[in-house]
Amino acid sequence: MDTSPGEAIGGELVSLSGDAAASEADIGLAAAANGVQEAATELVCQYEQRGDCVLVRSGYLDLSGRVWSMVVEGSGWVDVCIVQSADGGTSETKVMHMDAAEWGESLGELGLGG
Repeated sequence: MDTSPGEAIGGELVSLSGDAAASEADIGLAAAANGVQEAATELVCQYEQRGDCVLVRSGYLDLSGRVWSMVVEGSGWVDVCIVQSADGGTSETKVMHMDAAEWGESLGELGLGG
């Protein structure tokens, strides 16, 4: 995976829209030839190398180790990353990005300030 965390696979910034349900266009996707553990390790290392963010939380979302996630926070932005197993021992990584301006706008649209 040659991607920068916080960016979609094609280098386009990934944005999670303010509504509760994100569409496929709001999510950066990548497929990897390795399994969940290896892909997750690589993703954590990519964020660590950036040096401009902190790991908020991480862990498996299921009991079988097929879906792993982490939340990373930088100055004015948050990435939610999910790595899940795919066919043939491969994995798929999804990175959802939201910055503070988007968060404020979505709260304003809901009448909750922002």
